Amino acid sequence: MTGNDPYPLQQEKTSLTVHYQGVDVDLTLPDDRASLLIKSDALGHIRRDWGNGQGGGGVMYHEMIAPSGTVFITRDPDDYLWHCGSDFGNRHSRAIQVMCGPATPPTPAQLTALEARIVAHGLPVKGHRDWSPTQCPGQEVYVFLQGRGGVAVAGEQITREEFEAYKRAMRDTIEAMKAAYDPLVRHDHPLAATGRTGKAGES
Repeated sequence: MTGNDPYPLQQEKTSLTVHYQGVDVDLTLPDDRASLLIKSDALGHIRRDWGNGQGGGGVMYHEMIAPSGTVFITRDPDDYLWHCGSDFGNRHSRAIQVMCGPATPPTPAQLTALEARIVAHGLPVKGHRDWSPTQCPGQEVYVFLQGRGGVAVAGEQITREEFEAYKRAMRDTIEAMKAAYDPLVRHDHPLAATGRTGKAGES
């Protein structure tokens, strides 16, 4: 799916946010099996209850880097995805996931690919933990980001209390959006990937 979550919205991106898988990954994984892992992540994010029964519109990363160093483009680069626990970060930071885990550090090919993607995007880079309380993107990836100057600005990271307040606000936002858009959907006005209402192909 290319639409956003929960409805198609796109936002200008001003930074990159790097993530990891969060569980250990077989670092010998060939690309065909890596693509299956990506599909599994996408299904998990679609089926997940993000609040008020709202599922996702696809995987919550714009790009994912396989152990081989292959970069999978998984979403529109400007999609607003729920990936870092900060509303501003979700709207304005592009998410790249390195397919590694706590006990399976990134391969040299992954770090080479990550560096190339950071250079290609030309945006400031952060780790997930720079936005909210988490171990993501793992110590090895975070040290790599620190070594190239990708660290948080002082005072930018939110506290646990702010994070919980953010989640409550997101539940309220989702409820309001559903109330506004569900009648349109019921009356045969599907939402296009551009965020405009109307049937596909209509301008």
